Amino acid sequence: MKTTYLKLFRNELRRLESRGGFQFADKYLCSCESTYKKMEYLVVVLLERARLCFLMGQWEDCLALLDRVEQEDALLEADDRALFFLVSARLHQGYGDLNQALSLLEIAFTEAEDGAGVLTTEIALEMASLFYRIGEQERGQDFLEQATLLLENVESSVLDARLLFEKGLIAVRSEELSSAEDYFSRALSLSKSETASSIFQGEGLRFLGIVAALDNRALDALELQKQALTCFEALPYPLGCAKAQSSIGQTCLQLGRPEEAEFFLKKAEAICREIGAEAERAVTLGKLGAVFSRKGQYEKAIGFQKEDLELSLRFGNYRGLAFSLRNLGLSYKAKGDLKEAVTHLRDSRDRFTELEDHTFQIKADLDLVSALLEHDRITEAFGYFEDANKLLGARLEVTPDHANAAYYGGLIALKTKNYPRAETQLWEALEMCQIFSMQTLQAAVYFRLALLYEAREEKATADEYLVLAYRLGKAHSLSGLLLDVVEKLYEVNPAALFEEIKNPRF
Repeated sequence: MKTTYLKLFRNELRRLESRGGFQFADKYLCSCESTYKKMEYLVVVLLERARLCFLMGQWEDCLALLDRVEQEDALLEADDRALFFLVSARLHQGYGDLNQALSLLEIAFTEAEDGAGVLTTEIALEMASLFYRIGEQERGQDFLEQATLLLENVESSVLDARLLFEKGLIAVRSEELSSAEDYFSRALSLSKSETASSIFQGEGLRFLGIVAALDNRALDALELQKQALTCFEALPYPLGCAKAQSSIGQTCLQLGRPEEAEFFLKKAEAICREIGAEAERAVTLGKLGAVFSRKGQYEKAIGFQKEDLELSLRFGNYRGLAFSLRNLGLSYKAKGDLKEAVTHLRDSRDRFTELEDHTFQIKADLDLVSALLEHDRITEAFGYFEDANKLLGARLEVTPDHANAAYYGGLIALKTKNYPRAETQLWEALEMCQIFSMQTLQAAVYFRLALLYEAREEKATADEYLVLAYRLGKAHSLSGLLLDVVEKLYEVNPAALFEEIKNPRF
């Protein structure tokens, strides 16, 4: 820092930001911009305004301010230059240009003069986050370890919280949900001690909501995500609002509320489009596709997911591309287009394998099992089923993926008329569905049990499970499954079907 005067300026800026909103800080910066005469002071004000404009979603203004700062680069000290590249990296990351963002972060890390200070630690955490995001886990781990060491000499509850967020996200990717919840809870406590309201509080609430959703506590997730949205709106932090609304939309879909899901996801997509957040918009488009697929509007679903795929291809986001391909494959599967489904799902699975992302490799394996079984390609399906089971065998805890695997094991046994094994596997799946509150899968298990007992000529039991499948399918708007259940129930017990229609139990 050049002078005591600028130190006082930054202290006042941070104080205003910590009051819980960015408007106060923005007014202060605008005032300083109009009164500061020395260019060496003004360029620092412009840099801070650029940082704040990014947070407030004013990305065109942010870019214009960074251009003005760049013209006066010679007046910036090393740490200010590092901040310039850090803000530029965040802007490019928001736009979706992850490779350029990474290049800028590397320059920022080199420029940072504080060595073992706050700014260097912040940049190291940013680099760790980005490397994990693009699937380079080893490099991400290297920078996370550097940041951990740096934090031993830095007193910053905000950066301590940020480190815990990163560890929590790693735990989420490994489906270690109890560890993730612990990390996010500790991060939220730290961020609350720092300010009345902050981005970190909002992120803590949003991440806890994600864990709750993964743990099939959807109502808890929805409440946490709505709290996160309120926190972001108060700042205001538009990108955070978009992420929170996207999470709310996904949870609404999990709860069987596709109309609400569509409402929140479209709001998120509109914010992303307005500020230029193409990376987050791609994620939201993929989720919108899932909503329309659930509603049976497959062409619309595929349209959204093709746009998601196009954005991932444009920006070279390899990990994002794997998710985009999976989403598109699932919509083709729902539509009944096996060729396109298998093509996209295999491509997705291969990319997750290359990224050594075993969590999503398992999911992609099981996606392929599901698609192939629907067309009675049992031998091919069994190969992917075995691959998934090998990876699941390495896990220390039982997870929802184990429930899915047990269900598909039961389905393979049912299709090959190995009824004792089918019953064992389906009951294992049912028990895990009840433990994890997986009601969507539970509806499918009920339907397969009904088919099993029908094949064994146990009509009363088969009818009982068909009714249970109908009730859950109706409650969660599972249009594809519901069609099969209604058709079978009408065939074997029309009176029971009419009774459920007249007297719904949910």
